[in-house]
Amino acid sequence: MPKFLVKPELRRFSPDFGSKLKKMGMDGTEIFLPFARLDLFAKIDEDWMMASSNCDFAGEKHCVSFDFPVSMLGEMLSGLPNSLKEQFLTALKRAPFHAMAGLVVEVDLVVKLGRETQGTHEKFIPLIVEKVKASRFNPDPVEEDPKDVPPHIFQLRNAFKLKTGKQL
Repeated sequence: MPKFLVKPELRRFSPDFGSKLKKMGMDGTEIFLPFARLDLFAKIDEDWMMASSNCDFAGEKHCVSFDFPVSMLGEMLSGLPNSLKEQFLTALKRAPFHAMAGLVVEVDLVVKLGRETQGTHEKFIPLIVEKVKASRFNPDPVEEDPKDVPPHIFQLRNAFKLKTGKQL
């Protein structure tokens, strides 16, 4: 039986960006990634967090996972207005210890490839954040903004409303 019928959640899986970079010989190389828009943030353990997103690379969508020390979280979110940053940080401190940024957190990062990790459905290679060069609040809508987020997960995009034209 086709794997997408057995596990329909795999239909929207994209290839792993870290694995692609490793195949290209980027292991051990410092990589600069500007304008990365982050979506899901989650606690890995007491010392580490992760953020994930999708990116286009060579005309193909890829899933990318960024791992970073908890101590770097404030820097990752430093571009957010203070009220949104506080709401997001509060959500990350409560079970289930993850929150959706809705791709409004945009960062410029210096990363290196991490170790291959076995996920629920596949192996992947996270990008380890070495340095946050910049962080911005980018509320521009995007096509890939997920609409199927469970209601118990905090969604940053729902915590603000943009005013336009006559509303100003």
